[in-house]
Amino acid sequence: MRTPSVFRITVLLCALVVAAGSHALARSTKSGVVTPKGYSNDDIVAVYNDLKQNYAPKSEFETQAAYEKRMQTSYKGKAKFFFTKEMYAVVAPGAMGYYYLGYDADNQIVTLKRILKLVKGKIKIKRTHYNRKKYEASNAYGAKAIVTSHEGTDYGIFVENKSKFEENIEFTLPPDDAKALKNNFGIMFACELKPDTKKGYFKQDFTYLEASFSFPDSYSFSEHYIRVDVTEVVIFNNKTGTVYLKQKIKT
Repeated sequence: MRTPSVFRITVLLCALVVAAGSHALARSTKSGVVTPKGYSNDDIVAVYNDLKQNYAPKSEFETQAAYEKRMQTSYKGKAKFFFTKEMYAVVAPGAMGYYYLGYDADNQIVTLKRILKLVKGKIKIKRTHYNRKKYEASNAYGAKAIVTSHEGTDYGIFVENKSKFEENIEFTLPPDDAKALKNNFGIMFACELKPDTKKGYFKQDFTYLEASFSFPDSYSFSEHYIRVDVTEVVIFNNKTGTVYLKQKIKT
């Protein structure tokens, strides 16, 4: 275990926003979220596995012409709805690319902040594996600390048209609705799958944050993303399914 540098401290602080901390990560993934009427709830893991099996990235033994022909019969252009149901119980809304800033009661305005730049266009949708364990660690000087290790596997979307998203969103809601939204914050993304010309549909990543004495938690997560353009964002009450805002996104 090493003493953290200023850079590592900054990274760890970002991780708290994106990963929501150890207590949130340990919760159950059964959130009981109600889907808004008229919106489907695709299983991102099933879509990912289907794409992986039928529309794999171009291999070294495949010509560019053959690859492009194969991609013509793919999912490209078909809208998919990704619903962040499983993640509500384990991460803060910030990990979905949005963060609740506050409510102006006098003007009845809700303000949300998009943090796609912070997460570099990566939005987590579902966690299929999570493990937490504690162990004793020491450094070369004999100092000891109890470290909590967090390991898991996440699936999500990589937003190719992230430059089209504005920093903040403001919309009007009566106080009762605004309070309900804050307590039951829900996000849904309507997407068009957009494969890269060489890498196909997928973007793989791995998050590793080393523990320190000032922050005795380590994070090790395998991340699997599908490349998409987001065409619409729906803000809703995840307990009632009530939709408060539908916002079209340019592609």
